[in-house]
Amino acid sequence: MAVDIDQALEAELARGLGETISVTVVAMAEGALSEIEAALSGDAAELIVGAGSLAGVEGLVERVPGLLIVVVPSTATVREMRGFLRAGVAGLVRDSEVGASLAATVQAVRGGQLVVPLELGWQIAKPVLSRRQKQVLGLVVLGLSNGEIAAKLHLSEHTVKCHLYSGFRKLGVSSRDEAVATILDPESGLGTGILSISEAESEVATHGDR
Repeated sequence: MAVDIDQALEAELARGLGETISVTVVAMAEGALSEIEAALSGDAAELIVGAGSLAGVEGLVERVPGLLIVVVPSTATVREMRGFLRAGVAGLVRDSEVGASLAATVQAVRGGQLVVPLELGWQIAKPVLSRRQKQVLGLVVLGLSNGEIAAKLHLSEHTVKCHLYSGFRKLGVSSRDEAVATILDPESGLGTGILSISEAESEVATHGDR
């Protein structure tokens, strides 16, 4: 069985890099790990680029320790991207951003950098939420609507929406459901401390936020 070359990624790298960097481009399927391993040079500095599942990448890292890997994940939620990083991936590029980011990501990884999408980077750094963002997001976790949050915190609904938007952006999410999942995910490092802040402080009328 021959190694399945990901021709779309190979073409994109050729366009972005020319022949300045030698990169192995493959489709990282679980069933092709032996063939991929055999195709590599064995050089610890070898850089491999490909689309694939987390299981396929974990298997490749186990077989070829020290390999530099850039992945275009088949799925790309923040949770899944964190899994790729824990597996040892050095660069992640969303499929929708291949044209703009793949070549630059490969160059940066070759230079010793860890490269991830911005929203994941915010989570790695652990987002710094303001007191008001913590209050609003905590009440979202408790299941309150925007109108209920506005009444409880003595704010306008518009102000609540603004705090939600900025909080979502810091968390790297785009919806209430994603925010709740992130806050309650033990891997996020946020936890229900947000809830205790909200419940305690939401009883206090505030000024200047209307």
